[in-house]
Amino acid sequence: MTSQHEISTVSSPPLETYKDFKLIDSFQFFNYGAVYKYRSTRTGLYITLAKISSPIMKAYMTLRTRPSDHDGIPHVLEHMVFLGSQDYPFKGLLDKVANRCFAQGTNAFTQSTNTTFELTTAGTEGFYRLLPVYLDHILYPSLTDSGFLTEIHHIDGNGQDSGVVYNEMLGRENSPDELIYNLFNEVMYDGSEGYQYNYGGKVANLRELTVEKVRKFHHEYYSPKNFNIIVVGNTTPEELIDAVQPMEQKILSLTKIEDPMSEFTVWKTPLPPLTQSVTKEIVYPSDDETSGHHVVIGWRAAPWKDLLTSYALDTLWNCLTVGDIAPLRKELVENESGDICCADLYCGVEKSFDNIHRVWFLNVEADKVKLIVDKFFDFMRNIKIDLDYLRLVINRDKLDVLRQFETNPHETFSHDLIEDFLYSTSNEDCRNLLDASKHASILLQKDEQYWKDLIETYILKPPFVALYASPSSERVRELSEENMQRLEQQKKALGEQKLKELEERLAKAELDNARSLDQKTLEEQFPIPSLAKIEEIHVATYRNDNNPNFSKTEYDKKLEQLLENHTIPLPFFFQLSSIPSQFVDLFCMMDSSNIPLELKMYIPLFLAVNFSCDLKYDDQYVKKDQVIMSLMRESVSYSYGCGYQDHQESSRNFHASLFAELLQFRLTFEIDKYHRLAEWTKHFLHDTIYTPEIIETKIQVLLSEIPLSKVSPEAVMSQGLKHMLVQPQSNHNVTSFLLQEKFLNETLAKLKTHPETVIDDLNRLRNILNKPENIRIHVVLDVNYFGPNNYKDIMSTWASVFNPKNNDESLKLEPYHRLCKWTNELTNMSEGRGILLGMGSADSGNLIKTHRGITNYELYHDRHALSVAINFLTMEEGPFWVKLRGKGLCYGSSISSNVEKGTVSLYLSRVSNISKTFAECKAILEAVCSDDESKESVFVLNENVLNSARATVIVDKLHGAETIISACQVRFLSNTLFGGSKNFYDSLQDIGKVTVEDVKIAIKKYILPLFRDKEGTLFICDNIAQVKQEEYPLRDALQKIGYLTTYHSLKEYLAAELGITTSYSNEMSIGDDVEGSDEEDDEEMEDEEQ
Repeated sequence: MTSQHEISTVSSPPLETYKDFKLIDSFQFFNYGAVYKYRSTRTGLYITLAKISSPIMKAYMTLRTRPSDHDGIPHVLEHMVFLGSQDYPFKGLLDKVANRCFAQGTNAFTQSTNTTFELTTAGTEGFYRLLPVYLDHILYPSLTDSGFLTEIHHIDGNGQDSGVVYNEMLGRENSPDELIYNLFNEVMYDGSEGYQYNYGGKVANLRELTVEKVRKFHHEYYSPKNFNIIVVGNTTPEELIDAVQPMEQKILSLTKIEDPMSEFTVWKTPLPPLTQSVTKEIVYPSDDETSGHHVVIGWRAAPWKDLLTSYALDTLWNCLTVGDIAPLRKELVENESGDICCADLYCGVEKSFDNIHRVWFLNVEADKVKLIVDKFFDFMRNIKIDLDYLRLVINRDKLDVLRQFETNPHETFSHDLIEDFLYSTSNEDCRNLLDASKHASILLQKDEQYWKDLIETYILKPPFVALYASPSSERVRELSEENMQRLEQQKKALGEQKLKELEERLAKAELDNARSLDQKTLEEQFPIPSLAKIEEIHVATYRNDNNPNFSKTEYDKKLEQLLENHTIPLPFFFQLSSIPSQFVDLFCMMDSSNIPLELKMYIPLFLAVNFSCDLKYDDQYVKKDQVIMSLMRESVSYSYGCGYQDHQESSRNFHASLFAELLQFRLTFEIDKYHRLAEWTKHFLHDTIYTPEIIETKIQVLLSEIPLSKVSPEAVMSQGLKHMLVQPQSNHNVTSFLLQEKFLNETLAKLKTHPETVIDDLNRLRNILNKPENIRIHVVLDVNYFGPNNYKDIMSTWASVFNPKNNDESLKLEPYHRLCKWTNELTNMSEGRGILLGMGSADSGNLIKTHRGITNYELYHDRHALSVAINFLTMEEGPFWVKLRGKGLCYGSSISSNVEKGTVSLYLSRVSNISKTFAECKAILEAVCSDDESKESVFVLNENVLNSARATVIVDKLHGAETIISACQVRFLSNTLFGGSKNFYDSLQDIGKVTVEDVKIAIKKYILPLFRDKEGTLFICDNIAQVKQEEYPLRDALQKIGYLTTYHSLKEYLAAELGITTSYSNEMSIGDDVEGSDEEDDEEMEDEEQ
């Protein structure tokens, strides 16, 4: 690891003043990028640039926003900004322009302290063309009555509440994480300047909110003095300031800015003291009361400016909870004596002007809910400080932060720069915030007493907030009855005449929103940028299989020449990608497609155990804790999973991603430990020892994850669709938590009576996976690190660890269709079926419909045509966007193509009326395919619209290869696993060849079949009260033709569909992350990989 200082002077000193923008600060951050900070002396507007090398430009335009109640106005404004502006008074114009600028649409997010508008483009040409339009929308939005009606909240002619924001918050409001988060803030921040309020908006408040209140909030907070345009990309401060000049002039012509260089003092007020501990209880709706208890403890922490203490607290929490040997995790989660208290826990510091920190215990055992707080404090009072382990964690955290600047520079830089804007009071704050190595160096010198004092000061001594959340089936009934009564009363109070007026008002609003800039003007002002101007990232690749179908680039050939006479035969497939980096990444993939089904069921358990068990090698026997300590000491990070996973994915137990038949583990080391990386690879493939005690602990941990997934409608729907879609032998099926609950409980019983049987099965599984013909290794490193005299070490390292392969034999890599053979051998889609599942934990509806798609990756033109067709339909201001989200029918809608499965899928999320929304989807497709010349312009497919759709496809693919490490993975995925014959940039050029006729054919061939009544697979999860209603047109129509089966509970579904009748209620529940537990969990919902 280099000892170069991370903060230094930029190589070329920037201008102190440029066009009335004054330089605040500039510095070079290691070799990852240079930071420049300017502020306008005339308007107070901030500009911050992190200049990095990347083809992707990203802007994070941030305003401090402070709620004063639960109306959620910061979140509401985030949505309304996109509905038109003073200079561009057309709803959706911003997104139409974005589609023509190689932009990945437009996006925004609201947090408790800020609203940030994001802009992502490929190249600078489109970025600077779009930026002024975006700025006008942010600072001078239209904020019309009609936009408020459709986007935020309205009542339709049936008396139903709807709206995009309303549906979004309705889908979240009664989830346990949302209830806990909001109550915690109300208690912890009571009396503060705004942290205590629900910035997203409570649905009851959204029903009463007015657009006038939104306009007033915008006037107060959307000021140039409170606005920072943060950009991460390959541009200059001068180019950025030039692009902002027109907006500067407009601001000055319309507004008199008083004292422009003064501070906008929001979020700079210390919190009122928390004088005593507070305990609260919460109940949340759930059909299953046997699991799902959560406990949260939180404290005030150090002020934000005390960055070292915040870093120390985060380090302490990581030391206590992250990894299988973390002491608090071993005590409460993976207790080998069997005294397990909870399924998982996560914790850390949460930033504000005065920070707080908390620990969240997930799915606590019911009989330990009231005990876990005392047990936690007892543990912390008696904890033994292990300085060696703490220092190990400090070093790993430091390396992991630096690694993030290589692998994810845009998000890593922007996260710290936004935080700096919100809370800093000096230039040194930003430097200190970025300089994790400096904090790490200081903490490495701290003694045992420092850490004891930290625990005493911030955990044991101060008052705390404790929340207990419990599931309640009674709450399901109460909410259902309350909502039905409210709607009945609302309809009655409004009356037929008023409902008719509301329907007419909504129709008028939709008509007002439909006004648009004429196509000719749009094309003239915003021509499509040149693809040739976008910086290309080139990856040099070497493969040892001599596959003639692998198309070598000039960079590949140069690497091959460099390694000539330095390669050694290996017994497995080996791919090397050379990039500039101080780290080395290892992706080891094991083909499981030929493993018998009875062994395949062990895959989640095998992955969890294999990387947390004893090792035996070279006559040494190393116990699990020492194995993990050694691995942590030598590695930067590691993870495992089922299916191909990129460098940022963490381990997930009940999930199979793309190429599900490949089991993968990833290791990241510093490059000077390259030989040790190879040895660790051998350990995990050949040297693992499975013991009954370790297996039992891991089974208990795995079982604890399942109950939380069972109350997530999205997770149940995802797995339910897979059971209908793929073969039983597919890893998509065998990793299902719905099946694994029964299997793991049976394995646990078997382990107690015949442990040798379980151990033998795990050994058999490993010994099939580790056969050379089943192994694929991809190494990403900097070849130049080794130098000409040591190039041979790159492969000889592996030969010294594994037996070399005979020179006469040639490797043959199985084609991708073998790897997904249990996935793309789909059930007969022409005789499909559907399931409608009512769940008490579902606040709104979700739907997936799947049909046959493209199965051959080499059909480049067909795949591109389908991608363009999907983008035409679903891109911002495309037909789906306008007719579904624009009308407030649902929060999210998407169509995806998955070549590995050979499917095309429709996904609808947070839907207020499934029947109406699905019918609208079908009507959209029929209108697009119609030859009626009088149809609405949004349905018209012509060359002009096609230009935008093609551009969005291109930028989506470029976004997947925005850094050199991600470009390596795209190359491996497309050219090695899929066996594609074209390189990435040639394939991009082909997208431009897709014609209008190609798109129409793709829609009719692949997308329209999704709406054939008896074909494909359909899975719907909806609120149980909705499912039980007499009127549910989609249910009634599909049941009538024998296509749909309806279930009123998960228990009923499991018994009928999967033959699971036993309830394993004694087990705990867990989620990888409570706040992400309701996220989409299926590749069907995602676009196909490159």
